Amino acid sequence: ENMLSVVQWCIDKSLIQEGYTLLQEGIISYFLSDHENKMKREFTSAYLNYRLRGNFDVQVFSDVNKEIINEIQTHLESFRDIDEWTSIYSQITELRNDINHGGMIDYPASSGKFENKLKELYDRVKLLISLT
Repeated sequence: ENMLSVVQWCIDKSLIQEGYTLLQEGIISYFLSDHENKMKREFTSAYLNYRLRGNFDVQVFSDVNKEIINEIQTHLESFRDIDEWTSIYSQITELRNDINHGGMIDYPASSGKFENKLKELYDRVKLLISLT
C-alpha cells in the first residue's frame, strides 16, 4: 500500500523517474518476505526481467546458495499472474534505463511516453495486487 501511495504521489508531482524506480523496487518487495536481502532482491529482479525473454541464466548467480535460488524461483512461479508481472517489470526496466541513460540507446522513448506508460504500468500493478 505504501509503495502504491508513493508512486501515485510521484505521478501527481510529475516525478516520473522516481516513480519508475519506486514502482520497480516496490514490485520486488511485494514478492519477497525478506525484502532487505540484497542478493534475493538482485535475483528476483533478474528473474523478472529475463523470464519471458527465455534467456535467464541462473549460472550468473553461482555464488548464491542453489537452495535459495530454487526457493525464490518456485515462489515467483506460484503467482497466478507471473507472466503479467514479468511483462510489467521488463517494461519498467526498459523505460527506467532509457531515462537513466538520457535517451542514449537504440530506440529512445519520447518524453511524453514516460509519463503515460508510468500511469499505465502503475494501474496494472494496482490491479494485480488487488486480485491477490
